[in-house]
Amino acid sequence: MTVRLARFVAASYPPLAYLVTTLLWACGLTGLAAAADGRAAWSPGLGLAVTVLTLFVGMLVIRALDDIRDLAYDREHNPRRPLPSGVVRVSDLVLLAGVGMGVMLLANAWRGVAALVLAGHLAYLVALVGVNVLLRWPATENLLVQLPLNLPVQLLLCGYVYAAFLTDHDRPVTGHGLVGVAAVVFVLVHLEFARRATRQPRASERTYVQQLGLAGTLGVAGAAAVLSALCAVIAVRPAGAAGGRWGWLAVVPLAFPVLAGARFWGARLPRWPVSPTLGFVLCSFAVFLALGVLAGDHP
Repeated sequence: MTVRLARFVAASYPPLAYLVTTLLWACGLTGLAAAADGRAAWSPGLGLAVTVLTLFVGMLVIRALDDIRDLAYDREHNPRRPLPSGVVRVSDLVLLAGVGMGVMLLANAWRGVAALVLAGHLAYLVALVGVNVLLRWPATENLLVQLPLNLPVQLLLCGYVYAAFLTDHDRPVTGHGLVGVAAVVFVLVHLEFARRATRQPRASERTYVQQLGLAGTLGVAGAAAVLSALCAVIAVRPAGAAGGRWGWLAVVPLAFPVLAGARFWGARLPRWPVSPTLGFVLCSFAVFLALGVLAGDHP
């Protein structure tokens, strides 16, 4: 079983790539929360390391449960994926998810509200997959139907990161902090829509282009990117005390969607470029982290 799980991780969850992503996600949202809070001093600490570990394991759990949920679809359309090809078994992924959840809850048991938010996230995730696998609901590949069901998974993870920051620093919830959480959620929404944008979807491909068209899909992706930058700027109040003029750095990541659009339309690419999309996500998180560090220099 260990060998099967190792092969699954290598094929579906490249550790280094996900470690970088979850590291920047956790640090970025925590930094933005710190900037929005207006504390005179903040720097990454042990609590943030626990948050990074939790997100890293959490994304592996999501990957395993998603593969179980998509088994019927993958048998028909993606037979080379680890689960339908027999590289790994359903029982292996169930065990992996169970152990991962246990590690996440144990690592955060001392965190009060943050632990409760995390438990809520895991309960929702298990319920979502269970209903889909056992009851075949929703019985559709329409992503617009699935989106409002899947979005809370990411939203609750962001809520956990924010709650972890508040718990670790004994700070109250603020409106600016919640706007900062929204900034990160919009980054993830941009990723969700941009990575599925294509001129001509392949047979049975899951994409929003089938419901919204190419212009609609790219419109949502672009709007999410702009809203992310806007929320980040509002969260750190560039003219106020929290981040000084550094808050306007939040608009820098918008250069990536602009670059992607120039390549997509100029070169008539069949699909929206992947590299600038990932660049926008990682740059946004890095800027959010920088805002948290820089805000500490502006009491």
